[in-house]
Amino acid sequence: MFLYLAYRPFLFFINLFLYFKYPKLILVNVASFLLEIFHVYSRVQTTSYSSELTYGEMSYFSVWTCIKSLKGYSFSECIDLGSGMGKPLIFMSMILNSKFKGIEISPQYVDMSKRLISLLNIKFVDIVMGDMSGFEVKGPSLMFFSATCLEPLTIKKLTSRFLTLEKGSVVVSISQKVGHESFKLLFKLRLPMSWGYATVFIQQRC
Repeated sequence: MFLYLAYRPFLFFINLFLYFKYPKLILVNVASFLLEIFHVYSRVQTTSYSSELTYGEMSYFSVWTCIKSLKGYSFSECIDLGSGMGKPLIFMSMILNSKFKGIEISPQYVDMSKRLISLLNIKFVDIVMGDMSGFEVKGPSLMFFSATCLEPLTIKKLTSRFLTLEKGSVVVSISQKVGHESFKLLFKLRLPMSWGYATVFIQQRC
């Protein structure tokens, strides 16, 4: 518990320069905090729970590091699979000139993220409710997903879907990489998340 409490100020500190560079991030944090406080998402109830739905977020620093490592690459679309409240995806829209979509299975988080996007008048970001393996893309795309709590069957299902991506597409995964020879590893990074450090794999469809 002590280490976790000490980690939170550390996480704020490493994100600090991004708050100066992208001041709107402060509004994103404040608005999302207020939405949680007033339980906006509680109006929609989830009928079931799975350990796969355990919630965690990439820190802004981690999102920024991943995007910067892909400088020179171009994408037709960016999709966050399991987008949660949408904060990392909103930050991506501040950095990249592309279309942005989040796919989230929890009605609470879909409702909250849509309210957050509307409240802050965020452009070019859309959140849809659905299973993360149900994505449809055209052209080279950038995909983000966390495999930290996913079951092997879900990973297998996602891998099959990733094989339909066009060559040149990039998949950024947390904790587990896409285990198929059609993907080459570009970068392997150790980055801070909302719950602690995790290994991030950046792979390209070849």
